[in-house]
Amino acid sequence: MNRASKLGTWVAAVALLSLTAAGCGSSDAADSGSAAQKLSTKELVKKAKGEGKAVWYAGGVRAQDAAAAFEKKYGIKVRVERLSGGALSQRVQGDVKSTGHLGADVIDNANMDLLSELVEQGLARHLTAKDVPGYPVAGEVKGVGNTCRISVAVIGYNTELLGKWRPKTWRDLLDPRLKGKLMVSDPNDSDAWATLWSQVLRTPALGRDYLKSVAAQGIQPVASSLVGAEQLGAGQGAALVAATTSLLEDQQKAKAPVGFFVPKDPSPVVPTVCMPAIGSAHPYAGELLERYLLSKEGQEVLNSTERAASVYTGLKGTLALPPNAAPMPHDKDFTAQTARVRKDLPEINKLLGVGQ
Repeated sequence: MNRASKLGTWVAAVALLSLTAAGCGSSDAADSGSAAQKLSTKELVKKAKGEGKAVWYAGGVRAQDAAAAFEKKYGIKVRVERLSGGALSQRVQGDVKSTGHLGADVIDNANMDLLSELVEQGLARHLTAKDVPGYPVAGEVKGVGNTCRISVAVIGYNTELLGKWRPKTWRDLLDPRLKGKLMVSDPNDSDAWATLWSQVLRTPALGRDYLKSVAAQGIQPVASSLVGAEQLGAGQGAALVAATTSLLEDQQKAKAPVGFFVPKDPSPVVPTVCMPAIGSAHPYAGELLERYLLSKEGQEVLNSTERAASVYTGLKGTLALPPNAAPMPHDKDFTAQTARVRKDLPEINKLLGVGQ
């Protein structure tokens, strides 16, 4: 089953489970979440400390660093569960089926379909920029929530396998030196890479013929960018499309012969939205964690360690966005991009020869 089919099944399943769970309900917890939203920070901290902990379903590989900074500041423990793609969908289904609400107090993800469905089903709360003092309006995704991280897609390569030559452009990936050595992160298990290939498909200078040429290189599909980064560092492939900066910098810190570049035209980025759950076990701690992650202080910690960009400007250690980066959360058609990606994915799979 490809990603588009899995997403449709997930949406239907969550809608059905939510309606079923509504009868047994958790109105007290939901009321607590509503009350938490209205509290001042001082009042919220007191209530959150009474709960003592929060649970965060996080997509970032270094979310634990931000959680540790939050714990140090407030003395409230955070259990981070790193979930992305299919694993997150399965967890959400299991949570709703067993309890009627999410097992996390805070959730972040790049799948706008998934997040908007959580809002529509009353499982998560839609924040606006006004809900977080000082938060930039440019980071709000209408109808979904506020952006907490913008990952910059990069293409990695193994410097030992390529000698002195270095790929620098999309067209360089068609070089004969990469024949049989080009790894591709599975677009069916990541909204980030599905979006990347959708942009490539819709770029006139690249398009369908380019994807066919990539496939003709004899690509090596990898389950995820994390796996791909590790294999790239181990020399199991000469180039990887694509990964995040943090994953490849980790390889460099481990002394692996890895380099990378930010592609241009297109320069895909991946905005991730963070939102509080409704009816969760720790609504006050969850609300406080959410406010922290979206504050300037929290954004600097989160995005400097994740090596990502923030909607705030001038934060120490965060990445600068490449020129003409897309899609951006303030784009008028940002949420429509999800539908375009879903429409494009079957053709992407066919052209690349993956996800069959």
